Amino acid sequence: MLYYISGLLCIKASKEDNQSILITYKRLDSNVTSFGNVKPEQEKGARRSVREYVPPVLSEEQAEVVVTLKAFLKAIGDVTRLAILQELGRENGLSVQDLSDRLDLSQPLTSWHLLILKRARLVAPTHAGRQRIYRLNRERLQEYRELFNQVTDL
Repeated sequence: MLYYISGLLCIKASKEDNQSILITYKRLDSNVTSFGNVKPEQEKGARRSVREYVPPVLSEEQAEVVVTLKAFLKAIGDVTRLAILQELGRENGLSVQDLSDRLDLSQPLTSWHLLILKRARLVAPTHAGRQRIYRLNRERLQEYRELFNQVTDL
């Protein structure tokens, strides 16, 4: 006997006496999540949601702030990215090549660090011909500072 579950449709295939195969289609209720030991297939492109652990000492509001700060803390958790932020703070905007020359890094490595900073919305790229000019997003940095102060307020 073989079961195949896809969405709300269950297909059951079983062999009869004379080696013929009987296929049965059955629509499942929307609240059925499994059929025996068979789990439904996950839709392509859909991600499983993983709930992050929240310590019980944090309120829901504090937990949301900590999750928001996660990208910021990852972005500033590297000395090279802190140096990039420092250089961008001194200038109005720098290209990837200018940053890689100043920090003595390869262009691909500099671009990788800038991507992490961009995901945290700490830098904003603009295009000047074929070059990307990166600028420090001071407003977002100030938001992160306020959130960080809110969490660490003792």
